[in-house]
Amino acid sequence: MSAVEEASDEEVKQNYEVNVFGLLKVTRAVLPFMRAPKSGHIINISLVGGPTDIVGWGLYGSTKFAVEGITETMVKELAPLGIHATTVALAFLEQSF
Repeated sequence: MSAVEEASDEEVKQNYEVNVFGLLKVTRAVLPFMRAPKSGHIINISLVGGPTDIVGWGLYGSTKFAVEGITETMVKELAPLGIHATTVALAFLEQSF
């Protein structure tokens, strides 16, 4: 996690490789198996506040914003095929000890 200006090009690429391109690769790999029976459900993990401005989490949040956009589009693209898509947005709870 870092401020947007502090992340190196390699850190940015790694975040997108895992959180966005990894998600796309897995999705494209499983969709053919869902098309034949015309059923299935893609569940993508995001973060509450992913598309917002959490200080120090800008790059990570931007990848989760991409996940949400991809999932929202898949909802419409896959509906005629009987396949569902959902984003689960996780929340981090702060604890005081």
